[in-house]
Amino acid sequence: MEVNLPPHVLGFLGSAVKNLPQGVELEASEISDTLALLTLRADAQVAGDKLHSGQYDKLRTYTSFSPFHSAKHSELSFLGFQTAEFALPIRAYDTSLNFTYFSRPGFVRPHTFSPLFIYSKSTCCLLAPLDSFHEQVLLADKGHLKWGWNGDLEALPPSFSSTLAVIVSNTTRAALAKWGCLLRQRGCLRSSLQRYKGAVLSYLTYWTDNGAAYWYRREKGLSISDSLVKTISGIERANIPVGAVEIDSWFYPHEKSRDVSEIGYLHIVPPTGMLRWEPRRDVLDEGQLQALRLRLQNKPLIFHSRHISSKSSYVEEWKNERWWITGDRAHPQGDGLFRKWMSDAKSWGASTYEQDWMVEVWLGVRDLRAEAGRIRKWQKQLDDAAKAEGLHLIWCMSTPADMMTASTLEQIISVRSCDDYRYAQDASILWRWHLTTSHIIGTLGFCPFKDVFMTHKNESGMVDIDGDPNAELEACLAVMSAGPVGIGDRLGRTDADIVWKCCRADGMIIKPDYPMTALEYSMRNDKGLLWGETHIGGWQYILAVRTGIKSENDPNNDVCRTEVLKMQKGEHRLVYDWRQKSACVRSELTASLRLHEWKLWVMCPVWKGGEGKDEVRCSVIGDVSKFATMGDKRFTIDRTLSAYKKDEALDICAVQSETVVTSGDMSWTECEQLGEGLQLTVIGCAGEVVDVCYWDERGGMCSESVTIPTGGEQMLCMQHDEKNGRMVLNRM
Repeated sequence: MEVNLPPHVLGFLGSAVKNLPQGVELEASEISDTLALLTLRADAQVAGDKLHSGQYDKLRTYTSFSPFHSAKHSELSFLGFQTAEFALPIRAYDTSLNFTYFSRPGFVRPHTFSPLFIYSKSTCCLLAPLDSFHEQVLLADKGHLKWGWNGDLEALPPSFSSTLAVIVSNTTRAALAKWGCLLRQRGCLRSSLQRYKGAVLSYLTYWTDNGAAYWYRREKGLSISDSLVKTISGIERANIPVGAVEIDSWFYPHEKSRDVSEIGYLHIVPPTGMLRWEPRRDVLDEGQLQALRLRLQNKPLIFHSRHISSKSSYVEEWKNERWWITGDRAHPQGDGLFRKWMSDAKSWGASTYEQDWMVEVWLGVRDLRAEAGRIRKWQKQLDDAAKAEGLHLIWCMSTPADMMTASTLEQIISVRSCDDYRYAQDASILWRWHLTTSHIIGTLGFCPFKDVFMTHKNESGMVDIDGDPNAELEACLAVMSAGPVGIGDRLGRTDADIVWKCCRADGMIIKPDYPMTALEYSMRNDKGLLWGETHIGGWQYILAVRTGIKSENDPNNDVCRTEVLKMQKGEHRLVYDWRQKSACVRSELTASLRLHEWKLWVMCPVWKGGEGKDEVRCSVIGDVSKFATMGDKRFTIDRTLSAYKKDEALDICAVQSETVVTSGDMSWTECEQLGEGLQLTVIGCAGEVVDVCYWDERGGMCSESVTIPTGGEQMLCMQHDEKNGRMVLNRM
């Protein structure tokens, strides 16, 4: 039966046909000419055999759309986020809807996705759920786009409904902002973005997860505890404070546990479920765990957890919790075990509990999918148990639905945004994944975690575990995520120069105001350079990276790709080239990059100092030793003087040879008069020396060296010096 849809929806989705069992109705309401809501509602008890198909991505209750019949069909492309770990971005380049799905031996992931962007030449359409995030799905089927309830559902609570928002906008960011507003109206997004909530978000951290030096590894002749203590003590002897330490899955027993072996690169660790969430006696018994924390000077700990094995003794020991069991997986219905775990974690010195392998919980335990609301109940149980103990949570290997459900909870501080460090075929796959998925995570109110990284740059002859040739870029991406910054170097390999670009002398991370995300051009196009953007007040940070699979002795490694980002209407901006350490007035940004090369620019607000013939344009660039030069943990400033437009709507204007020309609305307000001067406060540790970089059009770049006094703050004022006609920074 055909469905009457609003015209703006038809322009992207084409005709719609519903396939609904008795007792389920579809409601379509046009809120405005750019917003429609589609609601599936079960008004009566629906028989389970009318709902479930026995296959998650084979729907029985759905509405089918035909994008190939839409008015814009010839220009449409699609970007979805698969029901897979870390919300894998997947693309279809035309209305045939031939997506490339997640594929990994031994892992099965359904061919479903949510949310979904549909791009035309000048606008985009976002299909995004507003509730029942795990139950409703989107999928492509022979050129048709289907939306409905997953095929594993067997039971619904009374008056169950699912609502999908269809949002049409000029840009990805505007569409996501509207989605965020709709979620907030429905009681989601329980908290605003909290970049500095707890030690894990605030300070440099040390990690032992996959990709780090001590993931199931130890130094020769040392235990893993000794390896960690020696490494972290060495880092701190170099005056680099470590705020928290992550203890990964090597600390508790699995159905198939792997030995903690001497240093070297690992074979795959079996992804089997945990047997018990307590220290392994052959690695780190409970007494050793308590001793380890003391040796780490009582630093807050982050403890990893995963899905439960059906062979776990918990199944019998906690039988009153009532268990669902599917094959080698088990899951309790009650919350008693989770409350015990959080209590144990607190007693071990935890500040944070990391729930990993979330996709395996959802897809691995059939009964969690059989009735609507069960998976959310489990996640709410974790949240409540963590809250009772004053712990924070991190979601890892989460599906898009897990991420969206997190927006209804209270204790989650960060969500992993891409696959494990060094796990992909090429590191640049993860960079694009991270900046794309960060759009979703940031909209939901969280700071993404891009995962651990190594700070030491590889040198000729060094083995893989000793460093990373992309260390500086990995550090930059971590800082610009506004989330955790976690290093994982082995003993003696931490590069202090890289670390100090991330943080102050006390280890406090200097961050942007919002997670860096892919620009509109890169959301629409995965073949060109990867462009990212974030901001700190009126300072805009633009990143360009050449992604692609790099192989040894491949001549394509040295072939440059050039793209030009032009400012709209020929406007000129003060641009600081972070890597070249130079500043000039520009009307465009040019990136000519070989594989894995990158550039970072800071686009600075400009003011007018002086009067009449002495008038001079000027700006503050900040602490250029840091990636986030004007971060609010380094400077406070009168932000009313630096307002700017966030909606940068980038579009491809022309493609010539290897040059892609883009333009966008990155305009600032007209230069404002400073009057008596621009006041700013430099923040740091007593005795810390900060070189404050500033610029004026007569003298170019200058810097003022400031030693932070007792109290941690030094006030400055940028004023016009009538004697030399230039701007100067004076202490107040």
